[in-house]
Amino acid sequence: MKRIFVLLCVGFVLNIGLLRAEGPALRPEYLTQMEMPNAISVNVGYYSVENILTSLSGILFAFDPDTHETSTFTAPTVGVRYMRTISPVITAGCALHYSAFIRNAVREADNATIKQNCNNIALSAEIRFTYLRRGILKMYGSVGLGVSYWNIVEKNVEPQHGPFFNFNISPLGLRIGRQVGGFVELGLGYRGLVAAGFDIRF
Repeated sequence: MKRIFVLLCVGFVLNIGLLRAEGPALRPEYLTQMEMPNAISVNVGYYSVENILTSLSGILFAFDPDTHETSTFTAPTVGVRYMRTISPVITAGCALHYSAFIRNAVREADNATIKQNCNNIALSAEIRFTYLRRGILKMYGSVGLGVSYWNIVEKNVEPQHGPFFNFNISPLGLRIGRQVGGFVELGLGYRGLVAAGFDIRF
């Protein structure tokens, strides 16, 4: 994963160098693409890495002979992202995502209720490559790397918390719109296996 990120950074630098080297030859088209270079988006995702790990931990939890799980609620991942267009092909920015789950169980020994609350916050840097433009339609792929901070709270138990490395790879993204648009992305990581939302360009 680190090698992929390094290659993306090298490609980013080379792309900017190429645009500057070409000078006026690319300037008119470049400025057209850069008329609204900034974008803020809001998205909701399902089956993020945190959600998948939560499901796996629930399976392990079920094998504990001393406890019996009664219910689990996993909230969809909610994210906000800022991106800036660097060239007609490359866009870079940062993102913040939040996910949570609540698990209820009963301890067999004393019939006590166990309630776990877990919160995950992911902060990341992202880079996006646009590989198709047709009018208001755009197809792209993106890669993000960052750090997540998780916190698990359980009554009468010392809280568990700490940072961990996180990522997101979305090989297929589809956006429709101009200043305001909607999008759908498929991938793996902190955003989810499938995510959808809208963005505003300015």
